[in-house]
Amino acid sequence: MNNTSWKVGSGLFINLWHDSWCGEPLYHSLNIQQNVLRWLPTKVCDINHDQKWLIPNHLDLLFPNLKNIVQKVILPVEPLEDQLCWNHVSSGMLTLKDAYEFKRLQLPNLSWTKTVWCKDVPPSRSLLVWRLMHDKIPTDEKLMERGCSLPSLCSLCLSCSENTFHLFFECSFAFTLWCWLTSVLDFSILKKFNVTIHPPKAPDIKEVIWHPPIGLWLKCNTDGASNNLTASCGGIFRNSNSEFICGFVDNIGHNSAYIVELCGAMRAIEIAASQN
Repeated sequence: MNNTSWKVGSGLFINLWHDSWCGEPLYHSLNIQQNVLRWLPTKVCDINHDQKWLIPNHLDLLFPNLKNIVQKVILPVEPLEDQLCWNHVSSGMLTLKDAYEFKRLQLPNLSWTKTVWCKDVPPSRSLLVWRLMHDKIPTDEKLMERGCSLPSLCSLCLSCSENTFHLFFECSFAFTLWCWLTSVLDFSILKKFNVTIHPPKAPDIKEVIWHPPIGLWLKCNTDGASNNLTASCGGIFRNSNSEFICGFVDNIGHNSAYIVELCGAMRAIEIAASQN
């Protein structure tokens, strides 16, 4: 019942102390022990009369804050049935769709189409890459997994059985092809066919000189990185002799680069504080 709350009508079905009808349960907000509750009224209807709050004197003396908490809840003009509401929707009505959205694993929305489809690449090749990423290429190995009985032999190198990894990376034909593609000189062929080439920009390399701490001090260097899928941070502690003392790596989930950098610094502070 942690994700529900009651809308007070008559109060016949609402537990006065354990149900959430005026915020958090009253036994928690008023710090009432369980052995005391059995001597107290149990229903919300016990503290209202003619749709007005009427708190017994002994309850008012025992719990002075009870009146202020209860009077924030507005009773209906006419007695209505008590309504149990779902806290995560504005209407309070729980539907099958809401229950599914609440229980399912929430993953970030990714613009995966820009990663797979490119205007300079034919759709058939993009589809092949997409199937390769999901290991759905119909190789001999995959066909045998589905019950097909057949001998397996790579039709390109004629030396190994055919599976996805061998076909694209281990095969001698594939190896030669990858070497050709990675050669900068071979891009001249594309230029002859007036194919627009967008080479990646040269990285901006900056020289960073690390200075060790002085004396008995330790220095921690932290960093973080994020992309559309995940984000992580890490840090390394070293002493004045540049010796590794300890380190950490944390998966932050789906967050911005700013949050990741901040989490890395906070984690380093927590580790340093725990060692003192």
